[in-house]
Amino acid sequence: RTKTGGSQLLLDTCLGMISGTTIDWLSSAIPTNAVGGGLTSRIVFVYVDQPAPPVAFPVFGEDKRLLQGQLLQHLVRLSSLQGIYHLTPEAKEWYEKEYMRFRTSDDGYTLFNNPTLQGYASRRHVHQLKLSILLAASDGDSMDIQLQHIKTATHLIAMCETHMPEV
Repeated sequence: RTKTGGSQLLLDTCLGMISGTTIDWLSSAIPTNAVGGGLTSRIVFVYVDQPAPPVAFPVFGEDKRLLQGQLLQHLVRLSSLQGIYHLTPEAKEWYEKEYMRFRTSDDGYTLFNNPTLQGYASRRHVHQLKLSILLAASDGDSMDIQLQHIKTATHLIAMCETHMPEV
Protein backbone atom coordinates (compact mmCIF):
# COMPACT_ATOMS: atom_id res chain seq x y z
CA ARG A 1 0.00 0.00 0.00
CA THR A 2 1.20 3.48 -0.76
CA LYS A 3 0.51 6.64 1.25
CA THR A 4 -1.46 8.38 -1.48
CA GLY A 5 -1.70 5.98 -4.44
CA GLY A 6 -3.69 3.13 -2.93
CA SER A 7 -2.61 -0.46 -3.44
CA GLN A 8 -0.23 -1.48 -6.19
CA LEU A 9 0.93 -5.00 -7.02
CA LEU A 10 4.70 -5.21 -7.50
CA LEU A 11 6.12 -8.25 -9.27
CA ASP A 12 9.77 -9.30 -9.43
CA THR A 13 10.95 -6.42 -7.29
CA CYS A 14 14.62 -5.79 -6.69
CA LEU A 15 16.55 -3.51 -4.38
CA GLY A 16 19.72 -1.86 -5.60
CA MET A 17 21.80 0.05 -3.11
CA ILE A 18 25.15 1.73 -2.71
CA SER A 19 26.03 2.35 0.91
CA GLY A 20 28.93 2.84 3.23
CA THR A 21 29.75 1.96 6.81
CA THR A 22 32.59 0.99 9.11
CA ILE A 23 33.81 -2.55 9.68
CA ASP A 24 32.97 -2.23 13.41
CA TRP A 25 29.36 -1.32 12.71
CA LEU A 26 29.02 -3.97 10.03
CA SER A 27 30.24 -6.76 12.30
CA SER A 28 27.90 -5.76 15.13
CA ALA A 29 24.82 -5.00 13.00
CA ILE A 30 24.63 -8.03 10.72
CA PRO A 31 23.59 -11.20 12.53
CA THR A 32 25.80 -14.26 12.16
CA ASN A 33 23.09 -16.23 10.33
CA ALA A 34 23.04 -13.55 7.61
CA VAL A 35 26.72 -14.16 6.84
CA GLY A 36 27.74 -16.81 4.32
CA GLY A 37 24.70 -18.01 2.42
CA GLY A 38 22.36 -15.26 3.56
CA LEU A 39 22.34 -11.53 3.05
CA THR A 40 26.08 -11.02 2.67
CA SER A 41 26.34 -13.43 -0.26
CA ARG A 42 24.14 -11.01 -2.19
CA ILE A 43 26.47 -8.07 -1.56
CA VAL A 44 29.69 -7.09 -3.29
CA PHE A 45 31.71 -5.48 -0.51
CA VAL A 46 34.16 -2.76 -1.50
CA TYR A 47 36.74 -2.43 1.25
CA VAL A 48 39.25 0.38 1.63
CA ASP A 49 41.70 0.24 4.51
CA GLN A 50 42.91 3.82 4.13
CA PRO A 51 40.43 6.73 4.10
CA ALA A 52 40.64 9.41 1.44
CA PRO A 53 42.71 12.47 2.36
CA PRO A 54 40.71 14.98 4.39
CA VAL A 55 39.41 18.13 2.69
CA ALA A 56 38.58 20.98 5.06
CA PHE A 57 36.55 22.99 2.54
CA PRO A 58 35.11 20.91 -0.31
CA VAL A 59 34.37 23.04 -3.37
CA PHE A 60 31.29 22.56 -5.52
CA GLY A 61 32.44 24.60 -8.50
CA GLU A 62 31.26 24.99 -12.07
CA ASP A 63 32.89 21.72 -13.13
CA LYS A 64 30.85 19.82 -10.53
CA ARG A 65 27.63 21.64 -11.56
CA LEU A 66 28.27 20.65 -15.18
CA LEU A 67 28.89 17.04 -14.14
CA GLN A 68 25.73 17.07 -12.03
CA GLY A 69 23.70 18.19 -15.07
CA GLN A 70 25.24 15.47 -17.23
CA LEU A 71 24.51 12.83 -14.60
CA LEU A 72 20.89 13.96 -14.37
CA GLN A 73 20.50 13.70 -18.16
CA HIS A 74 22.10 10.27 -18.02
CA LEU A 75 19.68 9.09 -15.31
CA VAL A 76 16.71 10.32 -17.35
CA ARG A 77 17.96 8.34 -20.36
CA LEU A 78 18.54 5.25 -18.22
CA SER A 79 15.02 5.41 -16.82
CA SER A 80 13.60 5.14 -20.34
CA LEU A 81 15.41 1.88 -21.22
CA GLN A 82 13.12 -1.12 -21.57
CA GLY A 83 13.61 -4.69 -22.63
CA ILE A 84 15.81 -7.68 -22.04
CA TYR A 85 19.58 -7.58 -22.11
CA HIS A 86 21.45 -10.25 -24.07
CA LEU A 87 25.09 -11.23 -24.18
CA THR A 88 26.62 -10.94 -27.63
CA PRO A 89 28.01 -14.27 -28.87
CA GLU A 90 31.57 -13.07 -28.18
CA ALA A 91 30.65 -11.95 -24.65
CA LYS A 92 28.77 -15.18 -23.96
CA GLU A 93 31.73 -17.33 -25.06
CA TRP A 94 34.16 -15.36 -22.88
CA TYR A 95 31.76 -15.42 -19.90
CA GLU A 96 31.37 -19.22 -20.12
CA LYS A 97 35.16 -19.67 -20.07
CA GLU A 98 35.51 -17.24 -17.16
CA TYR A 99 32.71 -19.02 -15.27
CA MET A 100 34.58 -22.34 -15.52
CA ARG A 101 37.99 -20.75 -14.88
CA PHE A 102 36.81 -19.23 -11.61
CA ARG A 103 35.35 -22.51 -10.38
CA THR A 104 38.58 -24.40 -11.05
CA SER A 105 41.12 -21.74 -10.04
CA ASP A 106 42.86 -20.77 -6.82
CA ASP A 107 40.72 -17.60 -6.77
CA GLY A 108 37.54 -19.65 -6.68
CA TYR A 109 39.02 -22.22 -4.31
CA THR A 110 39.88 -19.47 -1.81
CA LEU A 111 36.34 -18.08 -1.80
CA PHE A 112 34.49 -21.42 -1.96
CA ASN A 113 36.51 -22.74 1.01
CA ASN A 114 35.86 -19.72 3.21
CA PRO A 115 32.62 -20.40 5.17
CA THR A 116 31.68 -16.71 5.17
CA LEU A 117 32.33 -16.30 1.42
CA GLN A 118 31.19 -19.58 -0.14
CA GLY A 119 27.63 -18.25 -0.60
CA TYR A 120 29.04 -15.21 -2.37
CA ALA A 121 31.29 -17.43 -4.50
CA SER A 122 28.28 -19.44 -5.67
CA ARG A 123 26.49 -16.21 -6.64
CA ARG A 124 29.49 -14.47 -8.17
CA HIS A 125 28.29 -15.06 -11.72
CA VAL A 126 25.03 -13.27 -10.96
CA HIS A 127 26.97 -10.23 -9.72
CA GLN A 128 29.05 -10.32 -12.90
CA LEU A 129 25.97 -10.31 -15.12
CA LYS A 130 24.15 -7.61 -13.17
CA LEU A 131 27.18 -5.34 -13.23
CA SER A 132 27.57 -6.06 -16.96
CA ILE A 133 23.99 -4.88 -17.51
CA LEU A 134 24.75 -1.65 -15.66
CA LEU A 135 27.85 -1.09 -17.77
CA ALA A 136 25.94 -1.78 -21.00
CA ALA A 137 23.16 0.58 -19.93
CA SER A 138 25.67 3.31 -19.16
CA ASP A 139 27.20 2.94 -22.64
CA GLY A 140 24.05 3.70 -24.61
CA ASP A 141 20.65 2.49 -25.71
CA SER A 142 21.69 -0.98 -26.91
CA MET A 143 20.38 -3.94 -24.93
CA ASP A 144 23.48 -5.94 -25.84
CA ILE A 145 26.11 -6.82 -23.27
CA GLN A 146 29.37 -6.54 -25.18
CA LEU A 147 32.62 -8.33 -24.43
CA GLN A 148 34.15 -5.23 -22.80
CA HIS A 149 31.16 -4.99 -20.42
CA ILE A 150 31.54 -8.51 -19.03
CA LYS A 151 35.34 -8.21 -18.89
CA THR A 152 35.14 -4.89 -17.01
CA ALA A 153 32.51 -6.25 -14.61
CA THR A 154 34.68 -9.29 -13.91
CA HIS A 155 37.74 -7.12 -13.31
CA LEU A 156 35.87 -4.82 -10.90
CA ILE A 157 34.46 -7.74 -8.94
CA ALA A 158 37.87 -9.44 -8.77
CA MET A 159 39.33 -6.22 -7.33
CA CYS A 160 36.69 -6.25 -4.58
CA GLU A 161 37.29 -9.93 -3.85
CA THR A 162 40.89 -9.34 -2.83
CA HIS A 163 39.70 -7.67 0.40
CA MET A 164 36.47 -9.62 1.01
CA PRO A 165 38.04 -11.99 3.55
CA GLU A 166 38.96 -8.94 5.64
CA VAL A 167 35.35 -7.73 5.63
